[in-house]
Amino acid sequence: MKKKQRAVIISVVLIVVFAVGILTARAYMSRETAMEDVDTDEEAGFETITYNGEKYRYNTDLKTILFMGVDNTDPVEEQKYAGRGGQSDVLLLFILNTSEKTIQTLQISRDSMIDVDVYDMDGTQIATEKAQIATQYAYGDGAKKSCLLTKEKVSELLYGIPIQSFLSLNIDGIATISEAIGGIKITVPEDYTMIDPSFEKGKEIVLKGEQAEKYIRYRDTTVTGSNNDRMERQSQVVQAAALQLPKQLKEDSELYKQLISGAKPYMVTDLSTGEIDKFISYKSESEMERVPGDVVAGEKHDEFHVDDEKLYDLLVKLFYKKI
Repeated sequence: MKKKQRAVIISVVLIVVFAVGILTARAYMSRETAMEDVDTDEEAGFETITYNGEKYRYNTDLKTILFMGVDNTDPVEEQKYAGRGGQSDVLLLFILNTSEKTIQTLQISRDSMIDVDVYDMDGTQIATEKAQIATQYAYGDGAKKSCLLTKEKVSELLYGIPIQSFLSLNIDGIATISEAIGGIKITVPEDYTMIDPSFEKGKEIVLKGEQAEKYIRYRDTTVTGSNNDRMERQSQVVQAAALQLPKQLKEDSELYKQLISGAKPYMVTDLSTGEIDKFISYKSESEMERVPGDVVAGEKHDEFHVDDEKLYDLLVKLFYKKI
């Protein structure tokens, strides 16, 4: 894979934070395990809920897109048989507010346990099993079907919050994206000298090349909960890079087109270029939200168990307005 192409792939992830727009869709909250004090008002014209004695209506200014970072470094190729498309190791839900012109990001652990639909080699559903949500992508075709299967499961995890569009990237070249934008300036939040001697707590560094790849990708699989720590670092770097990218796009009018064009072989999306263009000026919120829960050691791998009550609180905050 060419160095320039690898850099482009990760760059487009950052563009999405500022750029993606989609059609309004009616929201619904329908999980059977929802708390008893939640009900819906069918006569409201647009869905309302009653939660903790207060009435809320879904914010119709919101648009959502699911980003999936897939652990496959090759260009996208539709697979004939299920199970060969990779897994969605990075899951980010971008929440665009068309009124305030902002984007909020909700991060979802790839280890979140959910009922995954299992398909045989011919693509026929044969069972459902409790598994990490990242594995649902693998039961598709490594392209559109994988995206749609994952989108459905993420919506299910989020109490049926609608996900109106998707974008997946076969991710590679974390090192080269840092080089492409001149390095990413961060302050190391914890002692990560076990990853690299320069990653001292409190030290301000500019991540470039292999250092950037180490910082984002490192995970000690022998330690329970290591994915959460990696997600913290991923969030930090994405936010830092997202602050740098708009300035560079303004200074180089051709950069945007080059990024989109270069990423196309590695990308699957139902978004049009026009939809992306429409939201290029949106401002990203400084802090990512994260689906709450706890990590436990499973028989074969870590399992992230979502805290349903805390999650519902968060969804009301992100998607609803008090009325």
